[in-house]
Amino acid sequence: MGLYILLVALLLLAIALAIANYAPSYFKSKYNKISSYVLDTDYTAGDFAIDVVSKSKYTNIRLGKIEGDINNCCFVPRTNTIYLDEETIQSNSVASFAVFAHEYGHAIQHNSGDKRYKLLMMLVKFSNYFGRLAFPLLLIGAILMLVNIQPNWIGYSVAIAGGVIFLITFLARLITISIEYQASDIGLNVMEKEGIFNKKTLKLAKKLLRSAGLTYVGSFFSSILAWTFLVPKYKF
Repeated sequence: MGLYILLVALLLLAIALAIANYAPSYFKSKYNKISSYVLDTDYTAGDFAIDVVSKSKYTNIRLGKIEGDINNCCFVPRTNTIYLDEETIQSNSVASFAVFAHEYGHAIQHNSGDKRYKLLMMLVKFSNYFGRLAFPLLLIGAILMLVNIQPNWIGYSVAIAGGVIFLITFLARLITISIEYQASDIGLNVMEKEGIFNKKTLKLAKKLLRSAGLTYVGSFFSSILAWTFLVPKYKF
């Protein structure tokens, strides 16, 4: 029994490492490609952000500038602020507009009191504190059962604890993926309503935001495999 659990754990570990390391480069390649498509205007993503936020019914949403690049763009619930990097602010590429639109989607989720969003915030806190223990506990529990450490319940208990943490963390990331896609849909609707984007532009924006889905999966695996030092850190 212990040998099977160990083999399964090692197989899952290999798959998780592969996805965690592949996802960032996949999204980056998509972003670089779509960044080459620009609007035939001086209107920038920064201008778009100001216009959209000024028209929002949630008047307390704020805009801020952050150092770094696309990976640092984010919405911070604590301050109710959408942060964009300088390059994104000054760009008129389709990708830059899509990035802001996505973060604006998160701002709407937060300010509208979305229940899934609130649940996600609680689960993410748990994952941040305990998520990294999942795989180590599974491996340790499997090894303890394999070498038949007595009493037997110790190995099983350790493995079960790892499994429970993994499932809770996995649930948090599943909800995250759902929340991220919903934020993208909100952002795409805003882009469509503004009337300055044609069908091709909207299609490209949608393609970029959908490709980010694998990044969220990669982020999940990265968060629980940080102890291996073999995975990248995710910010997007």
